[in-house]
Amino acid sequence: MTPDEMIDRASVLWRSRQLVPFIGSGMSRMTCTDWAAFVQRLEKEAGLQGAGGAADANAAGALVRRADRAVQALAFQDKLSAACRSALFEGKDQTVPEQTAALAKLSWPLVISTNYDDLFVKASNRAAPPIKRPPNVKPEDGKVLVFGRGVEDCRAVLGGLDVPARPALWAIQGFLGECGPGHRKTELARQVVVGHHQYQRVMNDDRLFRRAFAEVFRRRSFLFLGSGLQEDYFVNLFGEILHGFGPGPHPHFALMKEGEADPLFLLTRLNVNLVTYKDHADLPNFLNNLVTKIGEKKGGAHRGTQTAATYALPNGRSLTLKSQELPVDSSGGRSWRVASLGREGKRTYSGGTARRLLGQDVGNHAFLPMPNHENVFSCRDASIVGVTPVHQGSRDVRGIRNVMGELLSAAEAQNISLVQLPLLAAGSASTWHRTFCLVQNASWHSRRDQEWQGYP
Repeated sequence: MTPDEMIDRASVLWRSRQLVPFIGSGMSRMTCTDWAAFVQRLEKEAGLQGAGGAADANAAGALVRRADRAVQALAFQDKLSAACRSALFEGKDQTVPEQTAALAKLSWPLVISTNYDDLFVKASNRAAPPIKRPPNVKPEDGKVLVFGRGVEDCRAVLGGLDVPARPALWAIQGFLGECGPGHRKTELARQVVVGHHQYQRVMNDDRLFRRAFAEVFRRRSFLFLGSGLQEDYFVNLFGEILHGFGPGPHPHFALMKEGEADPLFLLTRLNVNLVTYKDHADLPNFLNNLVTKIGEKKGGAHRGTQTAATYALPNGRSLTLKSQELPVDSSGGRSWRVASLGREGKRTYSGGTARRLLGQDVGNHAFLPMPNHENVFSCRDASIVGVTPVHQGSRDVRGIRNVMGELLSAAEAQNISLVQLPLLAAGSASTWHRTFCLVQNASWHSRRDQEWQGYP
């Protein structure tokens, strides 16, 4: 497979949220040590004399056995986590590598990592566009979640395949970076996999994790980056999944240096399409090219991009959803454009839709309650109204549907024939997935006579 072919196919998969990067140690070089240096540092910390002088001391199997000896000694001394953190980085400089920064330019629903560091999490949080959040939302709510191999974490990862809430990093070999409260850091640090015994325990005892990983591997397209796919641990895991379930509906891809892997073996045994580059220094450029190509094709129609969908309703009418900007008002003053407002107690605050409609920052005084309506507000521009989709702290998604009924009743009373509105309660502060918000927004369309149009 050529690089251009891979980029074209990966672009389509990325837009459908089916592409999952699987990142290995190569994505953290040169900030973090390589595997051989990491094991050597653990041996030194444990007071062991490594096997560095043997001819095959740095072979994959030998490194695992050397690491196992060091892990045993460090665990006995109760300083394994501290030793791993100390051995992880090349020096005090923890600058995000170019290849990781390039990958983080795109928004990924899920990234799987075998690395212990938090470099991708840092890069992804820095690359995220600044969001003006309402007062009740903490800045941490927009950050990448970190999951491990625990029961609840595996369930959260599987749930995210259908209803993703926030971007997630699945650290399948443990995590030593910053990830929230102290108890959470301790839990993920204990999941660090280094030695032979730890690998065997994950392979043979951690059945829930293996089932969860198999489901993700079967339902998603993996993009292997910085991973040589040489470890028996992963080759056997992928082989077991393919043997039990067969090839999934999506191909997998791997970016590697020329000569590092057998393309025929990867394709026929692991369903992985290999794309090679001449030098590791080419990887950041390749990823930047992928980001650029996806960015070029995001805005317009492209192979595999759906821009509209029409659904038949039980009452004989139809509902059409389109991905487009708000159209120009041509209804002769008989239309409303709706801005979604937030609420905290009796105070309302306006967000991005209100600023976009009015063309300026608006204060709380811009929207005043309509008579006889609790959740519908008038504006100094008569063609614009505001609504508060849910009450502060409410966890009942059905409240959106009730507000829609109130909005359309107000429009009917004022002889409004066209209502144009965003997807209510689906912004950055929402506690629900956008699919549920859409169902509640659209449920009134099948019962009312007004024309209803949704816009981004």
